[in-house]
Amino acid sequence: RDAIAWNNNSGASAINVAYWLGAKRVVLLGFDMQMQGGRKNWHDDYRDETKNPELFNRHLRGFPQIAKDAKALGLEILNATPGSAITQFPFVDLKDLV
Repeated sequence: RDAIAWNNNSGASAINVAYWLGAKRVVLLGFDMQMQGGRKNWHDDYRDETKNPELFNRHLRGFPQIAKDAKALGLEILNATPGSAITQFPFVDLKDLV
């Protein structure tokens, strides 16, 4: 509990923070992990980078282990991001969660 796992991206780190803060369920929103409409992010890029798919592959590497750890810890993770490249968690429609 004295460290946050990076897991190759800030979104994965946020899952770890949510767990340590006591969350029993995490719903992923905006976790595309792939190009959408020719863009890497919903906002303008931080810097001019090539649109290299390896960036997303690096971000995706941690999710199999995150899924395994979440199951062992009793943390439910749901993916409410249409078209997400993260396939380790059940896909849900956000409307069905309210």
